[in-house]
Amino acid sequence: MLRNLKTVAMVSVFLAILMMPFAHGNGETVLVAYFMNGNTDMFNSRIYLWNPSDDAGEITVRVFTLPLRAGVPQELTVTPLDLGTLGAKSALNLKLDADILIPLQIPLPYTDNGGNLTVEFTIGAENVQGVAQVFSGSLAFGTYPLHRGPMGSQGPEGPQGPQGPQGGIGPVGPEGPQGPVGPQGEQGPQGVAGLTGPVGPIGPQGSTGPQGPTGAQGPVGPQGPPGVLGFYTRTAILLLVAGVTVTTESASCDAGDVVTGGGWQFPPEIVFEGSGPASSLHITESRPDGADGWLVTALGGTGQPNLQLTVYVVCADVTA
Repeated sequence: MLRNLKTVAMVSVFLAILMMPFAHGNGETVLVAYFMNGNTDMFNSRIYLWNPSDDAGEITVRVFTLPLRAGVPQELTVTPLDLGTLGAKSALNLKLDADILIPLQIPLPYTDNGGNLTVEFTIGAENVQGVAQVFSGSLAFGTYPLHRGPMGSQGPEGPQGPQGPQGGIGPVGPEGPQGPVGPQGEQGPQGVAGLTGPVGPIGPQGSTGPQGPTGAQGPVGPQGPPGVLGFYTRTAILLLVAGVTVTTESASCDAGDVVTGGGWQFPPEIVFEGSGPASSLHITESRPDGADGWLVTALGGTGQPNLQLTVYVVCADVTA
């Protein structure tokens, strides 16, 4: 059942995570959205940038594939895409499809690896912040500021194994065919006629020598670090009891796995306006709970009945 959940999660890898500022110390900020989705038939992806500094900066972007286990990531951009300038103390709202994938001539909908992509932004200003959001129809899955650095390059190829020993020399092969007849020489003087000798037998053909042994195989290169095996969702119930003003609940990943996002959801019968049961209800917190959970805090009001919310966490399976 866990593998089925992972499959569903890989199809819906809509939790785009854009990193908080990573300053190079040279007036730049690098932000990485590790999980975006270019399958425009199912999802919409947005990126929001905010420049709190007094300096404007040019924005360039690179796009990488996000393969499943045993896949090899590849960069889809031949050269970084120029997105223009992010002004001082200003914000920018970017659409993954219209502003990035279409200018890069990446066909839409993008469905390789479930549509999953990794996007890296370089902004020529310090302390730029950003968040990302992926949503489908009327359902949004939150914004997720996380601290990360730029995407690393692919590791070098392992060394070639040593050459095997040379095989031994095989036995002498059979005699080759007779060469062409040479030109006739000058006639010599007549000799004394001798006795005709018997014709000798034809000798046997020699056997072909055995093939030399195959050289030893070189050693296996070192194993690379483990990657993400897939994604799945876990849930928990937050029960807001009448008369209790603040309630907190969290949903957790399996042991050893890490959180990539989360959120909360009301039952369909909940009313948010007028005098309905949720008219005075507020969500005060929806955030990661450590490295393997998602926490939600709800604030009730006067006259509120018992209410039940669903807290969910989306997890990356990183255990072998």
